[in-house]
Parts: sequence; structure tokens; C-alpha cells
Amino acid sequence: MGQLVDPGGAGWCPRQVAVMPTARRAPRGAAPEILSTCQPGRRAGFSGDGSAVSQTEAPRSSLRVQTVAHAFTPATLLRYAEALAQSLHNARAVELVGDVVVALGDGSEKAGLAKRAQDALRAALAYGGAGFTYERFGQNLGHAEGQNRLFQKNDSELLLLCNDDVVTGPLAVTELVQASSRARR
Repeated sequence: MGQLVDPGGAGWCPRQVAVMPTARRAPRGAAPEILSTCQPGRRAGFSGDGSAVSQTEAPRSSLRVQTVAHAFTPATLLRYAEALAQSLHNARAVELVGDVVVALGDGSEKAGLAKRAQDALRAALAYGGAGFTYERFGQNLGHAEGQNRLFQKNDSELLLLCNDDVVTGPLAVTELVQASSRARR
């Protein structure tokens, strides 16, 4: 679990984020390891000197990012998608991740996310080289059941679970994938 910080520097914003190898790499039911923790004065998503790591440090892995949203606005989801896209773009630039899919599960009780808003999210995530899927549950399944429902369609090597209000740091995906690679060695 980790903490991500609002890039505007307004303050600490704890958010749950877990990266773990998916069923292809870990036995079914394996618990995710803690791969990133913020230390006082350190912003998650930034390496110590702000530099990226060479492609030889970790092989390119496919990645699925899953988010279950319940109480949201299109604007907050777009902010989430734009920050995530930048972080994905940076991880792809150093060839840490290959295929990426961002899956959004909608557990809201109101009408589903309009096609126009879905298209805006898809366009924002395209900058990070990510595909986008949207699934309306039709009811509030809760966070865990929503994640499980989304996971049924997973075929990626790595899984990143994010809350819908996370503002992902520019190097967050890079650092999490690197940590996962080190943990798998």
C-alpha cells in the first residue's frame, strides 16, 4: 500500500495502491506485497534523483489498472485519467510496461457514465498508451467485489488497483513496476 501526493504539493493524500503479480505469476489467493510506502518528506512516484531507470532493470510487462468508482464526477475521473496517463507514458518511455489496459467499474446508483465522458477518458489514457474499458455494475457492489468482477477479465501480468480519486505521480507506475520486478526476482 502506498501514498500518492497531489502534484500541486498541497499536502499528503493517503490512497491505497497495490501492485501485485497476477495469477500467471503468483499462486491463486497470494496476498499482494507492500511495494511502495511514503516516508516523511518523500513523494511516492518520484525516484530519489527524479530520473527514470534503464530498460534492462525490468522486462516489459503487460499491466492492467483497475478502478472501481462509486461517487464521482466526470471531471474527477478525467483528472485521475490524465495523471495516470502521464505516469503510464513515463513507464512506457523507459520500456518497463508493454500492453496496458485501464478498466473502470462503475458502482454508482445514478445513470452510467455518458459516452462523451467515456470518450474523454479513453482519449486521455491514450497518451499513456493504454486501452480503456468501462463496465457499469448497475449497483454498488462495494470496492472488493467490484475489483473482483473487473479482475475476471484480466489477462495481464501485473495488476494495479487505484482509487478513482488518486492523482498518480509522474513516476509512480515506473517505481511500482520496478519494485514488483525486484520482488519477483
